[in-house]
Amino acid sequence: MAPSRIEKNRNIDKNGFINQLKMASSAYYDNRKSYEHVLIIAHVDADGYASCELIERMLLRENIPHSYKFFNRNTEWKTYLDNILINYEKYENLAIFLLDLGSEIDELGKYFSKYNIDVYILDHHEVKPYDKLALPENFYIINPTEFGFDGLKEIAGSTICYLFAKNISKKSIRDAWIALIGISNDTLMRIEDYCSFNLEVLEDSISENQVILKNGIVLNGAMHETICNALAYSVFPFIPEFNGDPKKANLFLNKFDIDSNKKVEELTIDEIKKINDNLNKNILGNYIIFPKKNDILRFPFEHGMILSITHYKFHKGVKNLINKESCPMEFKEEYYNYIQELTKNLSYFINTPKLITKHAIFVEADRKMNVNFWSDVATYVTINNLIPNDKILFLGGLDNDQIKLSVRVSEEFLKINNGKGTNYLIQKLKQRFFGFGGGHSLASGYRIAPNNYIKLKKEIDNFFPL
Repeated sequence: MAPSRIEKNRNIDKNGFINQLKMASSAYYDNRKSYEHVLIIAHVDADGYASCELIERMLLRENIPHSYKFFNRNTEWKTYLDNILINYEKYENLAIFLLDLGSEIDELGKYFSKYNIDVYILDHHEVKPYDKLALPENFYIINPTEFGFDGLKEIAGSTICYLFAKNISKKSIRDAWIALIGISNDTLMRIEDYCSFNLEVLEDSISENQVILKNGIVLNGAMHETICNALAYSVFPFIPEFNGDPKKANLFLNKFDIDSNKKVEELTIDEIKKINDNLNKNILGNYIIFPKKNDILRFPFEHGMILSITHYKFHKGVKNLINKESCPMEFKEEYYNYIQELTKNLSYFINTPKLITKHAIFVEADRKMNVNFWSDVATYVTINNLIPNDKILFLGGLDNDQIKLSVRVSEEFLKINNGKGTNYLIQKLKQRFFGFGGGHSLASGYRIAPNNYIKLKKEIDNFFPL
């Protein structure tokens, strides 16, 4: 595995994480034949779906009976698990995998202490401090953030599941490409910046001829499109001069006699240079393709995005997309509607009024943006540097009877604040304003009562320096 630039600059206990991984996978390996059933519960995004697929394939290889469910963290753990586990009481020897969503260790440990169930928590979210001695004996945790790793840049949730499955059987290497679906959507990084265990996944995928790494124009979100649409509908990077409008992109291409109907992959070296040289940002780089797949599913980023956005409408068939070569038309239509709406909302964000304090930016999204887009708009605003790097973004509005906020910061923000980001701040905010939420250093969610939100906006600068 290539060395990580990030690892060199931080105190990381790599051996500690490897030992944790080995202990949990060894426990599973020793007990696997005794399990009457294994229940997988995963998050409803690309990383969660990829994680579920990796663990399911591991179980299928050994004919272990199993089922899976997806959870969006929209209720408390006790409420959710009470409703689920009643259907599994018939199994005397049940195991549960919680994938990409198990960061409340104390809460989960207390809940499962009354059950004789082996629980495996494979997660990359930052964990709250917890009492290890109070956890049930049959409670196995794999979380690299406990050992200093960045749970996005260095190791996605699907990466952890891939490492776990590979520890059980080297045959799991054939599934490395699946983890790239989760990595590409959760990290939101250029391929050139992949590092640590995420980079190991890419290297395994290349060495096993599962993917092809190419160099050219990178327009994530629309790599499967014609160059005209790709320039307009790219979300990473988002190109403000086109504002999500293919007509503007077409006028731009006509200046250089470039066929606007050419696919991104079909552009010549000369055409690539002309396009890149005449934009305000560099869009050159490496990109991954799945050679056995077509259209949207050919590119990991787009493949992952369609998993994430179609769950609510096609929840029974979404996971099956991982095993398909082509995408059904109804999924494509949902994707096109989504990507057009997202780029329109990014354009709206640029022009909308904002409340700006010394350390924060507040954007009221409920007037113009559908609530389903708040999180993604906040994310793409941040990674596209559409706000100052030294400020934290609170984007959201009234959702039912609470204020729902998507909270984001940049890499530069973390450097300025000694690695402390959104999750750290939200834990502080909860002490003052109550509510619930959390996540990663770069990205978190927070729900708060409307009256406390008013206070938060007035007092936010008092929480700095972090």
